[in-house]
Amino acid sequence: MIYLLLIIGILPPADIKAVDKPNDAGSKINLSWTLSHDDATLDGYVVLRRTIPDTVYDKIGSTMHGVTFFEDENTDDGEEYTYIVAAVKNSELFYSEPSSIVRSYPQVFMPEELMY
Repeated sequence: MIYLLLIIGILPPADIKAVDKPNDAGSKINLSWTLSHDDATLDGYVVLRRTIPDTVYDKIGSTMHGVTFFEDENTDDGEEYTYIVAAVKNSELFYSEPSSIVRSYPQVFMPEELMY
Protein backbone atom coordinates (compact mmCIF):
# COMPACT_ATOMS: atom_id res chain seq x y z
CA MET A 1 0.00 0.00 0.00
CA ILE A 2 1.25 3.49 -0.85
CA TYR A 3 0.45 6.43 1.41
CA LEU A 4 0.81 10.01 0.32
CA LEU A 5 1.83 12.60 2.84
CA LEU A 6 0.16 15.88 2.05
CA ILE A 7 1.71 18.89 3.72
CA ILE A 8 -0.51 21.92 3.68
CA GLY A 9 1.01 25.27 4.54
CA ILE A 10 -0.70 28.15 6.22
CA LEU A 11 -2.41 30.52 3.81
CA PRO A 12 -1.23 34.13 4.15
CA PRO A 13 -3.60 37.08 4.35
CA ALA A 14 -4.75 38.43 0.98
CA ASP A 15 -5.79 41.64 -0.73
CA ILE A 16 -3.37 43.92 1.13
CA LYS A 17 -4.50 47.52 0.71
CA ALA A 18 -2.37 50.51 1.73
CA VAL A 19 -3.79 54.04 1.54
CA ASP A 20 -2.85 57.44 2.88
CA LYS A 21 -4.82 58.18 6.05
CA PRO A 22 -7.44 60.76 5.03
CA ASN A 23 -8.02 64.09 6.77
CA ASP A 24 -4.83 64.12 8.81
CA ALA A 25 -1.63 66.10 9.17
CA GLY A 26 0.34 63.43 7.29
CA SER A 27 2.84 60.72 8.25
CA LYS A 28 0.23 57.93 8.44
CA ILE A 29 -0.79 55.09 6.15
CA ASN A 30 -3.76 52.77 6.78
CA LEU A 31 -3.41 49.08 5.93
CA SER A 32 -6.18 46.53 5.58
CA TRP A 33 -6.32 42.91 4.44
CA THR A 34 -8.49 39.84 4.16
CA LEU A 35 -7.84 37.35 6.95
CA SER A 36 -5.96 34.16 6.24
CA HIS A 37 -8.29 31.18 5.82
CA ASP A 38 -6.29 29.72 8.71
CA ASP A 39 -6.86 32.75 10.95
CA ALA A 40 -8.35 30.83 13.88
CA THR A 41 -5.18 28.75 14.23
CA LEU A 42 -2.68 31.61 13.86
CA ASP A 43 -0.59 33.32 16.49
CA GLY A 44 -1.18 36.65 14.72
CA TYR A 45 0.11 38.80 11.89
CA VAL A 46 3.35 40.72 11.34
CA VAL A 47 3.38 43.92 9.27
CA LEU A 48 6.47 44.66 7.18
CA ARG A 49 7.31 47.80 5.21
CA ARG A 50 9.89 48.73 2.61
CA THR A 51 10.79 52.14 1.30
CA ILE A 52 11.14 52.39 -2.48
CA PRO A 53 13.82 51.83 -3.90
CA ASP A 54 15.09 49.68 -0.97
CA THR A 55 14.82 45.93 -1.39
CA VAL A 56 14.51 44.86 2.26
CA TYR A 57 11.28 44.80 4.26
CA ASP A 58 11.48 45.78 7.94
CA LYS A 59 9.05 44.72 10.65
CA ILE A 60 7.03 47.72 11.83
CA GLY A 61 4.36 46.06 13.95
CA SER A 62 2.14 43.11 14.68
CA THR A 63 -1.48 42.27 15.49
CA MET A 64 -3.45 39.42 17.00
CA HIS A 65 -5.31 36.94 14.81
CA GLY A 66 -8.75 38.17 13.75
CA VAL A 67 -7.45 41.70 13.09
CA THR A 68 -7.65 43.14 9.56
CA PHE A 69 -6.30 46.66 10.10
CA PHE A 70 -3.04 48.37 10.99
CA GLU A 71 -2.07 52.04 11.01
CA ASP A 72 1.53 52.90 10.18
CA GLU A 73 2.04 56.10 12.17
CA ASN A 74 5.66 56.69 11.26
CA THR A 75 6.02 57.49 7.55
CA ASP A 76 7.86 60.33 5.85
CA ASP A 77 5.46 62.32 3.69
CA GLY A 78 6.25 61.96 0.01
CA GLU A 79 8.35 58.77 0.45
CA GLU A 80 7.03 55.72 -1.41
CA TYR A 81 6.29 52.54 0.55
CA THR A 82 4.99 49.04 -0.04
CA TYR A 83 3.80 46.59 2.62
CA ILE A 84 3.58 42.86 3.27
CA VAL A 85 1.48 41.22 5.99
CA ALA A 86 2.64 37.81 7.18
CA ALA A 87 0.56 35.20 8.99
CA VAL A 88 2.45 33.82 12.02
CA LYS A 89 2.14 30.22 13.20
CA ASN A 90 4.67 28.68 15.62
CA SER A 91 7.23 31.40 14.78
CA GLU A 92 6.98 30.67 11.02
CA LEU A 93 5.96 33.49 8.69
CA PHE A 94 3.68 33.04 5.68
CA TYR A 95 3.96 36.15 3.50
CA SER A 96 1.25 37.96 1.54
CA GLU A 97 1.77 39.52 -1.84
CA PRO A 98 2.98 43.13 -1.50
CA SER A 99 0.59 46.06 -1.48
CA SER A 100 0.64 48.65 -4.20
CA ILE A 101 3.01 51.59 -3.73
CA VAL A 102 1.65 54.31 -1.46
CA ARG A 103 2.82 57.57 0.10
CA SER A 104 1.50 59.69 2.93
CA TYR A 105 0.86 63.41 2.74
CA PRO A 106 -0.95 66.02 4.80
CA GLN A 107 -4.43 67.18 3.80
CA VAL A 108 -6.28 70.34 4.59
CA PHE A 109 -9.18 69.23 6.73
CA MET A 110 -11.84 70.70 8.93
CA PRO A 111 -13.06 68.78 11.99
CA GLU A 112 -16.82 68.29 11.99
CA GLU A 113 -17.33 70.45 15.07
CA LEU A 114 -15.89 73.45 13.18
CA MET A 115 -18.04 72.93 10.09
CA TYR A 116 -21.20 74.36 11.67
